[in-house]
Amino acid sequence: MRKIIGLKEEFYNRYIVNGCLFQPVVEAFGRNGNRYNLLNSAMIELFEFIKTVSIFFQFSKFLITRAYYKFDLSLFRT
Repeated sequence: MRKIIGLKEEFYNRYIVNGCLFQPVVEAFGRNGNRYNLLNSAMIELFEFIKTVSIFFQFSKFLITRAYYKFDLSLFRT
């Protein structure tokens, strides 16, 4: 998922959002809980990348409407 988003191609980004392909990623992150492991680090890095590369707007609809409740925001203070 990170590699595809890193391409910064609007077609792929739209495909990810319209197909709700973030849903399994967010669910895995939620099931991982408060454990600090490779999955946790990879998810935090993915969301930080989305935030800093100015493609957040494309993914914000999904992240805010469908996934916001799954995040413990204290995990994102790196």
